[in-house]
Amino acid sequence: MTTAAVLNDPAAIVRQVQAILDALCKRKSWRLRIPKDGYRIHDDWLVVCAKPNRAGVRAYDHVELLSAAEKQLRGQGIENVVLVPVLE
Repeated sequence: MTTAAVLNDPAAIVRQVQAILDALCKRKSWRLRIPKDGYRIHDDWLVVCAKPNRAGVRAYDHVELLSAAEKQLRGQGIENVVLVPVLE
């Protein structure tokens, strides 16, 4: 998927990212969620924020799943997407 395609329909990519995160969290006691306003376009990159659905999730676990999700996106040919952890 070209950069232009990603930037022309970011909501579709965000839905895809959420589906990947749901699959990666399937066996966890917590989930990563993308807030409704949790993405923006910056310098030809789609920046997507994700946060755990409960307190107490270790930052390492959170970031590890985001990294795995980015690798899956790139494996599908979706470039120029960066996932950013949000901790409360």
